[in-house]
Amino acid sequence: SPCTPIQVGASLDEHDHELHLPEGLDAGDLVLFNRRCLEMGLFGAAICFSAKLYCNSEWDHVGIVVRDADGSLHLLDAGFGGVRKYPLLDRLQRSKSRDICFRRLALPRSNEMREKLADFANEVIKAPYKKNVQELMGIIKTPSKAEAERLNALVLELQGEIKSLQEQSQQVAPTSQPLLQAELARAQRQLDVVAGRLAEE
Repeated sequence: SPCTPIQVGASLDEHDHELHLPEGLDAGDLVLFNRRCLEMGLFGAAICFSAKLYCNSEWDHVGIVVRDADGSLHLLDAGFGGVRKYPLLDRLQRSKSRDICFRRLALPRSNEMREKLADFANEVIKAPYKKNVQELMGIIKTPSKAEAERLNALVLELQGEIKSLQEQSQQVAPTSQPLLQAELARAQRQLDVVAGRLAEE
């Protein structure tokens, strides 16, 4: 089924800051996230970049809609804190993703299906997320030629960002230096991640 985007963050209308869900959402529908990899920590950025590269997609994270017995909609997804279930609207409003899109399940939902999915969600909540470095990096294969080209482009982008930040650090007031240095350290960490991936080729 086609993907239905919603407006998030800066894309919201200046006169309407409320996030609106598509009509007819139901249990089993998927929620796709195009997250801002460069704004994540080292671990998260590595996973985010790898998901986009290997899937050849802008989407790097997915959750599934769950409908509880009272009819309320929740999102089941996994993060470093493990598997969690959040009220759907609250979860989307807290997201810092660049884009969010819904992909609807192309079949009618029965009450039995909704109940089974809700039961499954309750069973897997708090299941641990793999955070061991060797386990995570073990699933990452050597980048293909196309992936290497995208990584090279990202290296150039990060190098440009670092150069710009270094130039700014020579011009801003001392009170702004801590924030600028934090941004510089973040960009350097992301560059190290991407460069490390290229070195595996």
